[in-house]
Amino acid sequence: MNTIIFTPSSSVEKLKQKARKLKKEQGLSHHEALDQIAKQFRYHHWHHVTEMAAITEPSETAYRHGLLIAFDFKEAESFNDELFIEDRLAPLFCEEELWKIYLEMDHGDEDDDFHELPEPEQREYFQEFMNNSTFYRYVEKNTPKSIEDTLKFINEYSFWMPTYVWIKGKICDTYGAPATDQDRNVVGVRF
Repeated sequence: MNTIIFTPSSSVEKLKQKARKLKKEQGLSHHEALDQIAKQFRYHHWHHVTEMAAITEPSETAYRHGLLIAFDFKEAESFNDELFIEDRLAPLFCEEELWKIYLEMDHGDEDDDFHELPEPEQREYFQEFMNNSTFYRYVEKNTPKSIEDTLKFINEYSFWMPTYVWIKGKICDTYGAPATDQDRNVVGVRF
């Protein structure tokens, strides 16, 4: 089984900096330094780093410059569109933003109890929340320009709106957006 190592462009740059430093300190060739640094960080060799970066790149590009959406996994079952593909690396780009939102969320009757929990326990609840989310990235070049355009577009393919949308790196919490029909009449509300 091949394990994918999450390798965003910032990680590649940091590894390159470490390799340059190692090359100077130990008088290694460029290639030797890159391979040694790669091995220190769980990669087999430098080519493995570039392979993992190539796998990570579409998710990073969608997050930073394109369109990502996240649904509750139950609501994702009704989402059907060939212009989006499920993206299992996208949550890694979105995790810290969602953690901050999660801390501010109403956790129902247990809200006071939740905020009294130590952070590791809060993170366990958050991980369950993340596991119940399905992320998709838009694969076409013409990304909708606004949240309104995005929601109108998604409404053509899904009864429910996504819970979160990222357009060019900016998050929009759309959890409260109602389900509407093709005439934009409200036909469902989350509660």
